[in-house]
Amino acid sequence: MTSTVSSENSNFLKEIDMINIIVALTMPLSNIPRFLFENKFKIIGVERLYTDKANINVKFDVIIHCRNKNYMIGFECEDGKIISGNEACRYSKCNYEELLKSLGIKGQSLVNPTFNLGYMYNKAYLENVENCTSDEVNFIIVRIDENTISLEKNSINKEIYEHSNNKNISCFKNGIPRIIRYTEKTNKYEFIGGVFQEIVSKGVQGQKNIPLQTIVDGCINTYDGISSIIGDETKKVIKGNIRELLSEWNASELSKFIQFKNSEVIIKKDIKNIKTLVEFRQAIYKYSDEVISGKLDCGIQLTLEEIIYA
Repeated sequence: MTSTVSSENSNFLKEIDMINIIVALTMPLSNIPRFLFENKFKIIGVERLYTDKANINVKFDVIIHCRNKNYMIGFECEDGKIISGNEACRYSKCNYEELLKSLGIKGQSLVNPTFNLGYMYNKAYLENVENCTSDEVNFIIVRIDENTISLEKNSINKEIYEHSNNKNISCFKNGIPRIIRYTEKTNKYEFIGGVFQEIVSKGVQGQKNIPLQTIVDGCINTYDGISSIIGDETKKVIKGNIRELLSEWNASELSKFIQFKNSEVIIKKDIKNIKTLVEFRQAIYKYSDEVISGKLDCGIQLTLEEIIYA
């Protein structure tokens, strides 16, 4: 089953294979590029994402409730019961049918029968989530029922890039915001935020001083296949942009946690501590909101095609 776009919008998107989208929906939700799903997932502001009923044989829809803090995975069963985040962690990497059975839900296998819940953030966060207060943890609620929902065909178009009267799009990878901003002058999209994941990951591992090159290499390697199509010159640009981005962090609320100095990121607080990690994420989300609202101007530019097929 394939969704096509009209000739009017052919410069924005090529054909998208709906089967691939189904598979993507069985993967950790943070791996779904939001901007590909704007016609199916309605974004309210930057922090809230929900689905409208639509037309693919997928046995669930996804609702992400956010309040500019942290997120946790939960399940809303047919009877309306929502299991807690630390309960959901027990189902990490479990078999999809077993998950449904354990929740008392009738359902069928998706294209990819493995329902991989886990590690949207880092293991330390998941293990410590029970220590968070209720207002520190939000729920990503997966609602599964016997009715199919759908993704309307032929509705993927230019407008999916419109957001808050501009063309800034927010997406998540491993729980860390990645911002995509359209630059009309260059007709390119800026990819902002890959550095968040690298710094959080290294900080949780206990590293205090992270060389810029380590962050650059990590970002390139985690750009979902982009590393295979960018050359050395582009890597130099990315390095320069990350340097600029980190310098800007020094002047933001993030400076409480990190400092960029002499081509190193210095982690000033112990973000292995769950309370500090929560605070750091709040600062990241605030920073991301400022980027989305156009208050800041920084980022890594990639062509639209590179992003679409990332």
